[in-house]
Amino acid sequence: MPSILLLDIDGVLLLRDAYFSERFSREHHVPMERILPFFHGPYQDCVLGRQDIKQELLPFLAEWGWTQGVEEFLRYWHAVDGAPNEELLQECARLRASGTCIFLATDNEPCRLRYILEEQGLSQYCDGVFASCAIGCSKEDPAFWTHVLQILGVTSHHLLFIDDDEKNVACAVSKGVPAAHYCVGMRISDLAL
Repeated sequence: MPSILLLDIDGVLLLRDAYFSERFSREHHVPMERILPFFHGPYQDCVLGRQDIKQELLPFLAEWGWTQGVEEFLRYWHAVDGAPNEELLQECARLRASGTCIFLATDNEPCRLRYILEEQGLSQYCDGVFASCAIGCSKEDPAFWTHVLQILGVTSHHLLFIDDDEKNVACAVSKGVPAAHYCVGMRISDLAL
């Protein structure tokens, strides 16, 4: 087992049956073609820490017919967008107790990241977080991995990155970071062999 694990959040530590955009479309009868411009446009700047999601959402909420305000929209979003992967989190707790350092590696904007860490309690399972909103680039950008290696100050053979997105895995590997593709039901110990 490597001494440092880097774990993705969405799709690994948090599981969901659909993207939030799909759920919102279905539950609020808003066509996807009216929702996706936000997620493919302004939301990407929020994930990279360049824009404030509360400001960026305002014109879209009006178009989507949401009348309860941006704070309530974010509460709704965060509450339905992913449930903790309890088996994997328990494995994380055991690994940390045995001396493995665990860091989260995530593409998220600050409001949702705060909710995940504080309200969903993922902060208790990790030693730190590498987030796109703080670094200014996503996990599919080699600069993300340059930053991670520089901050951790270790050679890559001490690390293992686990993600459900093959693009992120490939980018990490291209920077010399050992990485494994995660599918639901896998255990960290299976991937670290």
